[in-house]
Amino acid sequence: MSYAVADQQQYTLRICEARCTTCIFHAGNRAHLAPGRLASLIKEALEAEGHIVCHATLDTDEPAICRGYANLPQAAERSLALRLLHVGFLTELPHTPPTKESS
Repeated sequence: MSYAVADQQQYTLRICEARCTTCIFHAGNRAHLAPGRLASLIKEALEAEGHIVCHATLDTDEPAICRGYANLPQAAERSLALRLLHVGFLTELPHTPPTKESS
C-alpha cells in the first residue's frame, strides 16, 4: 500500500516533528516488533529509495514520514522524498502525529 506523504500541488513533504512515544526507532522495542523486523523495514525502504511512514499516521488523511527514519543518515542519502527535500525541491511540513487521545 502506498501512502502519499507529499503534497504535489504545494511542493511540501510531511515529516513528523518528533518521534512518537511508540516509535519503532526508540530503544527498547516499544512497538513490540519481531526480532529483525526493524532492520528489514529499513533495508526495504532504502532499497526502494522510499521511506517509513509513521505508524500513527497510517490510517489518517495526512500520512507523514517517521521522524526516526528521517533522522537516519542513510535515509537522507537514499530516500527520494528526503533527497528532494534536501535539494530544496520540496519544503518540509512539520507534522504532529495524532495521539490516542486525539484520534
